[in-house]
Amino acid sequence: MPNKRVIRDGGMDTDANLRWGLRRAAEIKGWDKRMILLEECPIFRGIRGKLSFGEKFGTLISDLLKIM
Repeated sequence: MPNKRVIRDGGMDTDANLRWGLRRAAEIKGWDKRMILLEECPIFRGIRGKLSFGEKFGTLISDLLKIM
């Protein structure tokens, strides 16, 4: 859904495919031999404390499926 909105709001062709990140953080090492991967961590790790149950659930799913 976010891709569709960005495509629509940005006036892009509806066949555009936007990628928001990497499938695996280790892909960074392929960009340049000087790159070193120190750590890979979920984006929402450590911030769930003050979220509602629904937000906690959504961020947990996001982290488990590596959506963000």
